[in-house]
Amino acid sequence: MRVEVARFKASKSLRKARNRNLDLEIEISRPIYTEEKRLLLENYLGSKHVGPMVADEEGMRGFMFAGSKRSWEMDYFLDGELIAVGLVDLLPNILSSIYFFYDPSFSKRSLGIASMIFELEWAAREKCRWYHPGFMVRDCPAMSYKARFGPGEVLKNDGSWEPLVQHYPQPLSINPVDEI
Repeated sequence: MRVEVARFKASKSLRKARNRNLDLEIEISRPIYTEEKRLLLENYLGSKHVGPMVADEEGMRGFMFAGSKRSWEMDYFLDGELIAVGLVDLLPNILSSIYFFYDPSFSKRSLGIASMIFELEWAAREKCRWYHPGFMVRDCPAMSYKARFGPGEVLKNDGSWEPLVQHYPQPLSINPVDEI
Protein backbone atom coordinates (compact mmCIF):
# COMPACT_ATOMS: atom_id res chain seq x y z
CA MET A 1 0.00 0.00 0.00
CA ARG A 2 1.06 3.57 -0.54
CA VAL A 3 -0.41 6.97 0.28
CA GLU A 4 0.31 10.15 -1.65
CA VAL A 5 1.56 12.43 1.11
CA ALA A 6 0.26 15.71 -0.34
CA ARG A 7 -3.24 14.29 -0.80
CA PHE A 8 -3.55 12.72 2.65
CA LYS A 9 -6.13 14.31 4.93
CA ALA A 10 -6.60 12.79 8.37
CA SER A 11 -10.15 11.93 9.35
CA LYS A 12 -11.56 13.08 12.68
CA SER A 13 -10.79 9.72 14.33
CA LEU A 14 -7.21 9.73 13.01
CA ARG A 15 -6.70 13.28 14.29
CA LYS A 16 -8.04 12.21 17.70
CA ALA A 17 -5.47 9.39 17.86
CA ARG A 18 -2.71 11.85 16.97
CA ASN A 19 -3.90 14.42 19.52
CA ARG A 20 -4.02 11.78 22.27
CA ASN A 21 -0.27 11.45 21.81
CA LEU A 22 0.93 15.04 21.58
CA ASP A 23 2.48 14.65 25.03
CA LEU A 24 5.00 12.12 23.67
CA GLU A 25 8.57 13.06 22.95
CA ILE A 26 9.73 11.56 19.65
CA GLU A 27 13.43 11.10 19.04
CA ILE A 28 14.60 10.28 15.52
CA SER A 29 17.99 8.63 15.11
CA ARG A 30 19.77 5.81 13.35
CA PRO A 31 18.58 2.37 14.54
CA ILE A 32 20.45 1.15 17.60
CA TYR A 33 19.77 -2.12 19.38
CA THR A 34 19.33 -1.93 23.17
CA GLU A 35 18.15 -4.41 25.75
CA GLU A 36 15.37 -1.95 26.65
CA LYS A 37 14.01 -2.21 23.09
CA ARG A 38 14.31 -5.99 23.13
CA LEU A 39 12.24 -6.18 26.32
CA LEU A 40 9.67 -3.79 24.84
CA LEU A 41 9.40 -5.96 21.72
CA GLU A 42 9.12 -9.12 23.81
CA ASN A 43 6.26 -7.58 25.78
CA TYR A 44 4.56 -6.43 22.56
CA LEU A 45 4.88 -9.82 20.84
CA GLY A 46 3.58 -11.63 23.92
CA SER A 47 0.47 -9.47 23.93
CA LYS A 48 -0.25 -8.64 20.29
CA HIS A 49 1.25 -11.30 18.05
CA VAL A 50 0.39 -14.88 17.26
CA GLY A 51 3.09 -16.75 15.46
CA PRO A 52 6.77 -17.53 15.37
CA MET A 53 8.28 -14.05 15.94
CA VAL A 54 10.74 -13.99 18.82
CA ALA A 55 12.38 -11.02 20.51
CA ASP A 56 15.94 -12.32 20.66
CA GLU A 57 18.99 -10.13 20.19
CA GLU A 58 20.27 -11.90 17.08
CA GLY A 59 16.92 -11.73 15.30
CA MET A 60 16.36 -8.09 16.21
CA ARG A 61 19.83 -7.06 15.08
CA GLY A 62 19.36 -8.88 11.77
CA PHE A 63 15.82 -7.74 11.04
CA MET A 64 15.38 -4.38 12.71
CA PHE A 65 18.79 -3.03 13.55
CA ALA A 66 21.00 -4.20 10.69
CA GLY A 67 20.96 -0.61 9.56
CA SER A 68 21.42 0.94 6.20
CA LYS A 69 22.06 4.51 5.17
CA ARG A 70 18.33 4.91 4.61
CA SER A 71 17.09 3.39 7.93
CA TRP A 72 15.83 5.50 10.81
CA GLU A 73 14.31 4.83 14.20
CA MET A 74 11.56 6.84 15.88
CA ASP A 75 11.55 6.36 19.66
CA TYR A 76 8.45 7.47 21.54
CA PHE A 77 8.85 8.53 25.17
CA LEU A 78 6.27 9.37 27.82
CA ASP A 79 7.72 11.13 30.86
CA GLY A 80 11.16 9.77 29.95
CA GLU A 81 9.99 6.17 29.54
CA LEU A 82 10.38 4.44 26.17
CA ILE A 83 6.90 3.21 25.23
CA ALA A 84 7.18 2.62 21.47
CA VAL A 85 9.66 2.21 18.63
CA GLY A 86 9.09 2.72 14.92
CA LEU A 87 11.54 1.75 12.21
CA VAL A 88 11.36 3.41 8.80
CA ASP A 89 13.35 3.73 5.61
CA LEU A 90 13.72 7.17 4.11
CA LEU A 91 14.31 6.96 0.38
CA PRO A 92 14.23 9.61 -2.29
CA ASN A 93 10.55 10.55 -2.51
CA ILE A 94 9.35 7.75 -0.13
CA LEU A 95 9.08 7.20 3.61
CA SER A 96 8.46 3.50 4.20
CA SER A 97 7.34 2.12 7.56
CA ILE A 98 9.18 -1.11 8.38
CA TYR A 99 7.97 -2.11 11.84
CA PHE A 100 6.34 -0.59 14.88
CA PHE A 101 6.02 -2.00 18.39
CA TYR A 102 4.89 -0.57 21.70
CA ASP A 103 4.14 -1.27 25.33
CA PRO A 104 0.68 -2.94 25.28
CA SER A 105 -0.28 -1.21 28.53
CA PHE A 106 -0.63 1.95 26.41
CA SER A 107 -3.06 0.41 23.89
CA LYS A 108 -5.76 2.98 24.58
CA ARG A 109 -3.51 5.64 23.06
CA SER A 110 -3.82 4.06 19.58
CA LEU A 111 -0.06 4.31 19.17
CA GLY A 112 -0.03 2.43 15.86
CA ILE A 113 -2.42 4.94 14.32
CA ALA A 114 -0.60 7.91 15.86
CA SER A 115 2.77 6.65 14.64
CA MET A 116 1.45 6.54 11.08
CA ILE A 117 0.30 10.15 11.36
CA PHE A 118 3.69 11.20 12.77
CA GLU A 119 5.45 9.31 9.97
CA LEU A 120 3.25 11.00 7.37
CA GLU A 121 4.10 14.38 8.90
CA TRP A 122 7.80 13.53 8.70
CA ALA A 123 7.36 12.43 5.07
CA ALA A 124 5.77 15.82 4.32
CA ARG A 125 8.66 17.70 5.98
CA GLU A 126 11.10 15.66 3.88
CA LYS A 127 9.02 16.48 0.78
CA CYS A 128 8.39 12.81 0.03
CA ARG A 129 5.73 12.07 -2.54
CA TRP A 130 4.78 8.69 -1.06
CA TYR A 131 4.29 7.11 2.33
CA HIS A 132 4.35 3.32 2.45
CA PRO A 133 2.74 2.11 5.71
CA GLY A 134 3.99 -1.45 5.26
CA PHE A 135 2.11 -4.62 4.53
CA MET A 136 -1.65 -4.58 4.55
CA VAL A 137 -3.68 -7.78 4.65
CA ARG A 138 -7.36 -7.23 3.97
CA ASP A 139 -8.82 -9.75 6.40
CA CYS A 140 -6.26 -9.21 9.14
CA PRO A 141 -7.43 -6.49 11.57
CA ALA A 142 -3.86 -6.08 12.81
CA MET A 143 -3.01 -4.75 9.33
CA SER A 144 -6.20 -3.80 7.51
CA TYR A 145 -6.67 -0.63 9.61
CA LYS A 146 -4.15 0.94 7.23
CA ALA A 147 -6.96 1.26 4.67
CA ARG A 148 -8.22 4.20 6.77
CA PHE A 149 -5.21 6.19 5.53
CA GLY A 150 -6.23 7.41 2.14
CA PRO A 151 -6.51 8.12 -0.54
CA GLY A 152 -4.23 5.18 -1.05
CA GLU A 153 -3.19 2.70 -3.67
CA VAL A 154 -2.36 -0.99 -3.59
CA LEU A 155 0.20 -2.84 -5.63
CA LYS A 156 -1.25 -5.34 -8.08
CA ASN A 157 0.39 -8.63 -9.04
CA ASP A 158 1.53 -7.12 -12.36
CA GLY A 159 3.48 -4.38 -10.55
CA SER A 160 1.03 -1.56 -11.29
CA TRP A 161 -0.87 0.44 -8.68
CA GLU A 162 -4.63 0.80 -8.36
CA PRO A 163 -6.84 2.86 -6.03
CA LEU A 164 -7.37 1.34 -2.62
CA VAL A 165 -11.10 2.10 -2.84
CA GLN A 166 -11.43 -0.80 -5.32
CA HIS A 167 -10.47 -3.15 -2.48
CA TYR A 168 -12.23 -1.32 0.35
CA PRO A 169 -15.34 0.33 -1.12
CA GLN A 170 -16.85 0.87 2.35
CA PRO A 171 -15.12 2.62 5.26
CA LEU A 172 -13.70 0.15 7.76
CA SER A 173 -15.43 -0.15 11.10
CA ILE A 174 -12.35 -1.09 13.08
CA ASN A 175 -11.99 0.28 16.56
CA PRO A 176 -8.36 1.44 16.62
CA VAL A 177 -8.16 1.20 20.40
CA ASP A 178 -9.07 -2.49 20.36
CA GLU A 179 -7.27 -3.53 17.21
CA ILE A 180 -4.07 -1.53 16.97
